[in-house]
Amino acid sequence: MPQEPTSTSTLTLIQDDQAELQLDPVDAADTPESVAFDISFVWNMPFQQHRFAIRKCWFLNQSLRAFETQLGTLLNSTYGFASLKNMSDHPVLEVSLDGDNVSYIFTATDTTKLGKLRFTMNTYTLEIEHMYRQLRNYPKWW
Repeated sequence: MPQEPTSTSTLTLIQDDQAELQLDPVDAADTPESVAFDISFVWNMPFQQHRFAIRKCWFLNQSLRAFETQLGTLLNSTYGFASLKNMSDHPVLEVSLDGDNVSYIFTATDTTKLGKLRFTMNTYTLEIEHMYRQLRNYPKWW
């Protein structure tokens, strides 16, 4: 039986001067084994701030484990890709590594397929390690 998500168990995958990505667990299910998060993404610029939110985004537990494994593989690579996909198999967060070039792609897709928001941000290889460590150390029930 899945543990009930608590408000104190927010998972912060990105947190720096430019951006913050938080996943706040709001629900869990046994069949299929999955968890839902409210996702908040904030992009900070010198004179602007943009906020994007996805409510109750469901992920299979195996997708979360696979994303953690992919991030771990990126730590020892110079090229690669990690993708966190929701239960509809749409990528929500992608991390791309090409030598010293690292980018995040955050995507919000409307379930009725009327629209899609896609945000790309360049960052540093150190951020992959931060994201991996945050996910690895998160108190999981999946």
